[in-house]
Amino acid sequence: MIDCGCRERHEARRIVLTGGPGAGKTAVLALVKQSLCQHLRVLPEAAGILFGGGFPRSDGLDARRAAQRAILRGELPACCRRHLALPEAASTAG
Repeated sequence: MIDCGCRERHEARRIVLTGGPGAGKTAVLALVKQSLCQHLRVLPEAAGILFGGGFPRSDGLDARRAAQRAILRGELPACCRRHLALPEAASTAG
């Protein structure tokens, strides 16, 4: 990351990068890490953590839904899940 020379504390903001498989999200994040200043924090992609940790990939509808729920739970903080009325448990069942 580039040292922009600024030492002031900045208001925290969140930017979410979304896109389907193969859309280039990981490539964009790599460029962002190299090109923008040290004030930026890039969090790891939930799907990469999930599948890299051994979560099974499958083409079946139930399996895809389970993966999407697990990714969503990894991305959203608990306060947002409560607001959206999503269950807290990381269950992959229907």
